Amino acid sequence: MPSQILTRKAFENAIAVVMAVGGSTNAVLHLLAIAHTIGVALTLDDFETIRAKVPVLCDLKPSGRYVTVDLHRAGGIPQVMKMLLVHGLLHGEALTITGQTIAELLAEVPDEPPNHQDVIRPWSQPLYAQGHLAILKGNLATEGAVAKISGVKKPTITGPARVFESEEDCLARF
Repeated sequence: MPSQILTRKAFENAIAVVMAVGGSTNAVLHLLAIAHTIGVALTLDDFETIRAKVPVLCDLKPSGRYVTVDLHRAGGIPQVMKMLLVHGLLHGEALTITGQTIAELLAEVPDEPPNHQDVIRPWSQPLYAQGHLAILKGNLATEGAVAKISGVKKPTITGPARVFESEEDCLARF
């Protein structure tokens, strides 16, 4: 049954992988929607909690140098997951669609990526020390918003803001 696989721990694992590979902001929306549909309590705050612990390990486009095929050749998602597992950032006991746990499925994957590539960085040299998808809260986003902060030099924004009620209104103002 899907509910045996789509558990709170599985969603936390998915968030950790998204952070480690530098995944899309859309992952936040999709994971929240899937969790809601299956009845798993998941919030924007969960993304922020996991972001603080998980480094960005992959140098992937659009802001990085490599594409998904390069990631696959370097060991792919299993390699990234094994690194997260070894460092206590995945729930190894979570079931997969194979019927095996994450830990069982990753047992033969090396703890560190191969030396002959730089798509997946070694644990000791992450691209960023923390995840790249920040949850923003404030007077402009009282319920929260998601921002990709890869390469952001100044993490705090202050000053006046212009608020538009629609995309059309915004474009007309330009």
